[in-house]
Formats: sequence, C-alpha cells, structure tokens
Amino acid sequence: MMAKTDTPTLGDVLNEFMVEHPVPTADAIEATARLYPQYRRDLIEFAAAWAEQMALPPAPELNEEKEKAVVNRAMSHVANVSYARNEFAQSGRSKSSLTDLLADAETIGYTPEDYAKECGIDLSLLDKLNKRKISPDTIPPQLLSQVSRRLNRVVAIVADFFAGPLPAIVTRSMSASKNGHEEIQQSFEEAVRESSLTAEEKAHWLAIIKSAQTDKD
Repeated sequence: MMAKTDTPTLGDVLNEFMVEHPVPTADAIEATARLYPQYRRDLIEFAAAWAEQMALPPAPELNEEKEKAVVNRAMSHVANVSYARNEFAQSGRSKSSLTDLLADAETIGYTPEDYAKECGIDLSLLDKLNKRKISPDTIPPQLLSQVSRRLNRVVAIVADFFAGPLPAIVTRSMSASKNGHEEIQQSFEEAVRESSLTAEEKAHWLAIIKSAQTDKD
C-alpha cells in the first residue's frame, strides 16, 4: 500500500487495487474507494470492465500473458470512459441524474421487454432494480456494466442510482404489508431464483454470484 504522504495517480491506485484484490468484488471496490475517494468512479468503471472480461469464455490456458491482456483491456476501458465522461458531460442528458431505469431506456428507444432481454434479465428483475428492491452490494459488476452500457451511461451513475434511497411508493407498500415485517430489499441471488428466467439463464447469473463469493472467501 502506498504511503499516506504520497499523492497517488489513478494508475497507482488501480495497480494497488489489482495487487490487494484478486477479483473485483463490491467489498474490494468499497475498501479501496474509502482510501482514495477521489477515484471512486474510476474504480467502479475499472472493476466493471475487469469483471466483464473475466466472465468471457476462458482461453484454453490462462497464463500470465493472458491475464495481463485482460487487465490491459480493462485499463484501456477506464481511459476511454474517462475521455467519454468529459465529452458526454457537455450534453444535457449526462448532467441530469438517473431517476428511472425504464424511463431512461425508453428515451433511447427500448421497450421494457427489449431492455431486460439486452441486459440478460427478465421484467421482474428489471422492475426490482428500478425500484431499488435489490441490495446494491449484491448486484454483480457484469450486470452493472450491461445496464449502464445500454443506457449510454457511465457505470458510476447507474451504481449511484442503485445505491440511492428507496422510492416512497416502495417503502409505503412494504410497511403496509405484513405489519412492516417484510424485507424491503433482497439479494440479487434471491431475486434471480424468484425470476422467470430460464434454467440456463439462472445458472449463468448464479455461477457468477458463486464465483464472486468463492473468491471473496
């Protein structure tokens, strides 16, 4: 870890992130972001790109050169996102905060069904994500990346949306049911198991979740 007297660059922080954490879990992101809050968004972007590369079908042999190529692609993605963020900031769309996934998707031509399909989820999962009924710490970086890319948003904006407060209509309906004893949020794994995804689609997301949990342990 760098000395506190150092002034780290983004490259320094990302290199430390990779050394300290073998996989880009949500806990790893938060731990590093607490140390370098100025790079929080960049860390989220990098982790999402890294996780997405890891989810691709593996090569026959994942040697050191292959691992380096994966990391380099993720680093390149961060650089591209940083540039795109500066360019995108000039538009009115990027300056407004994200308040509704479905409405945002519709503005660029998606129906709810098409948007859910593009993200690899079903309507029930999309609705829960939109209402923030899934704990943000359990949402896989791969899904965060897909949701963001199809909205033409940077990952950090969507991550901030998921981490925001529950809509008032959700808290009112939950408190009115079962005398307020029902859980307001559930894990992404629970939501996947309750969804109408096919067995193959569920297996895909559950494998990603299991892999993250194994690496975390």
